Amino acid sequence: MLYLQEHVSCRNYEQGDRPSIEYYRAAKGETWKTRLNDNKIVFMMKGGGRVAFDQYDDRISKGMMILLPGGCDCRALAEEDTEFMVCRLKNNLQLCEHFSLEKLYNVSVEIEDKYRPLAINTPMEAYVNSLKEYITDNVRCLYFFDIKIRELFFLLRNYYTKEELKCFFYPLLSHDFSFSDFVLKNHHKVKNVKEFADLANYSISGFEKRFKRVFNVSAYKWMKEQKAKTILHEIHHTRKTFKEIGWDYGFSSPAQFNDFCRSNFGAPPGQIRREMMTENPVSGK
Repeated sequence: MLYLQEHVSCRNYEQGDRPSIEYYRAAKGETWKTRLNDNKIVFMMKGGGRVAFDQYDDRISKGMMILLPGGCDCRALAEEDTEFMVCRLKNNLQLCEHFSLEKLYNVSVEIEDKYRPLAINTPMEAYVNSLKEYITDNVRCLYFFDIKIRELFFLLRNYYTKEELKCFFYPLLSHDFSFSDFVLKNHHKVKNVKEFADLANYSISGFEKRFKRVFNVSAYKWMKEQKAKTILHEIHHTRKTFKEIGWDYGFSSPAQFNDFCRSNFGAPPGQIRREMMTENPVSGK
C-alpha cells in the first residue's frame, strides 16, 4: 500500500474495538462465547465449526455465510483450522435505497419461515476475497469500510432471491425494524417491562402497544420466553453450575430453578445437560 504511514496515522483509520470489518484465523479447537452488541454477518472462507445462538445450533463450513443477531448469546467452536470474515452491521439496514428489510417481512416463502444461512455465490466470494486483501494491506479507512458494507447489501439485493433473504434475515424481521432491532439488542439489559419502557423513552402503556403491534405478543410474555431461551442456552452451551445460572437469572433457590426447568423444558437442568452432551459432545466445551 502506498503512503501507509499517512493512512495509519489518519484519524479515520479504524482501530477501535468494534471494527466494521474483521478478518480472523482460528486454530482447531479454539472457542468463543460472547453476547453480541451488533448484528454481524460471518463469511466462512476456510475450514468450519459449530455455532450456537438462540435456537440455532449447527455446523457451518467453507462457502457459507451466517447472520448473528445483535443481543443474542453466541458460542462457537472451530472444528478445524478456520478462516472467516466478519461484517458488523451498525446502522439501519437497507438492501438498497428502494428496498428496506421491512419489505422482506411480507415476502411469501413456500417452505417454513425460519432462519437459514446462505451459500457464498461467485460474486459474494469475489467480494469477501477483496476484503481479505484490503485488510491484509492495512486498508482500514472508516469511510471505505462504510462503502464496502453498503456494497455487501447491494450484492445481497441483486444476487439472492427475496425468499432466500427473508430466511437469512428472519431473526431481525418485523414491519417496524427500528423498534424490533432495539428490542432484540437491549432486552438482556432490563429486568422488567417498566425498565424496558424507560430505556426506550416510552410510557409503559405506549411501549406495550407498540410492542404488541410488532411482536404480536405482550412484552411481559415475550421477555419471559426470551429468559427461558437464554437459560436453556446457558444449560446447553456453558460450564456454569446450575446454582450460578439460577443466581444470574434471579431464582432464590436451586429448587425454584429446578421447578422452572421442569415447567418450561420438561426436565430438571441436570437431565437437560446430560442429554445435550450425549447428542452433541462438542457443546459446552
